[in-house]
Amino acid sequence: MGAEGSNPPEFPSKFLRNYTEITLRRPVLDETDYFNQYDLNLELRLEDKKQSLLEGLQKLGLTLVESKRPIEYLILSSK
Repeated sequence: MGAEGSNPPEFPSKFLRNYTEITLRRPVLDETDYFNQYDLNLELRLEDKKQSLLEGLQKLGLTLVESKRPIEYLILSSK
């Protein structure tokens, strides 16, 4: 998006949550109370996406906490 030397594009915080869900293949609840757009710089290694994502989140001061809790979901069926 940005040309060389320009500022990186800003992303809404839900983009990071969605990317984390896809990468970790499990639901992620955003409890940060961050609702604005932010400049993010995550360096991810393609050979180890999960570990590099966790390391990148730590560098941003974010922590993933695994817990069990009820969540609502929608099931679509072709029946």
